[in-house]
Amino acid sequence: VVHLSTKTKKFRLQNAGHLPISFALDKKAAEACGFTLDPEKVVRLPESETLDFEIVFDANEEIPFGPVEVALPLSMKNGPKVVLVLRANVTVPDVVLSHHHLAFGDVLVGRSNITYVQLHNPSPVPAEWAFKKPLGSTKDLANFITTPQSGILQPNERINVSVEFEPKEMRNYAIRIPIKVVNNTHSKETLRLDGMGQEL
Repeated sequence: VVHLSTKTKKFRLQNAGHLPISFALDKKAAEACGFTLDPEKVVRLPESETLDFEIVFDANEEIPFGPVEVALPLSMKNGPKVVLVLRANVTVPDVVLSHHHLAFGDVLVGRSNITYVQLHNPSPVPAEWAFKKPLGSTKDLANFITTPQSGILQPNERINVSVEFEPKEMRNYAIRIPIKVVNNTHSKETLRLDGMGQEL
């Protein structure tokens, strides 16, 4: 579950016994771990009948990153011991670069040179990413073309991004482009690009 978001799961409980069952779930223990249950108690569910449950997990600021688990016993009079275990993994989407610096070297004015960088999503959730406005000066942005500019990477998916450098005059070119990952405020991935425009 992505940090600061919610996820809902539904399941159906059936009374497989020969007598009606009643029980209550520990609402406070569930809520302390970010889970809310509906319904939180069952009163005299007849034999062979079913009841639908909805569980919402809220990965709010108080819930730590990583695995979250709570065991809720279903205490039924004259019935078997049953434990409902709720689990979630609080995470953030992430994207990492295979290289943080691409040096194009000398390229003739009016020509272009293309190289590639790979983006990888190491997180267990989809990651929506985009190249942001360069840090510092933007005057050389038009000379470096990244394709694609944005996308969504599934968990453990990789994508090759082409970067084309096309100098318009004889001089040094350099930019630093950060990558924005939606729902990740800690990402600091930045791609540094530089090259030199040369004439014959």
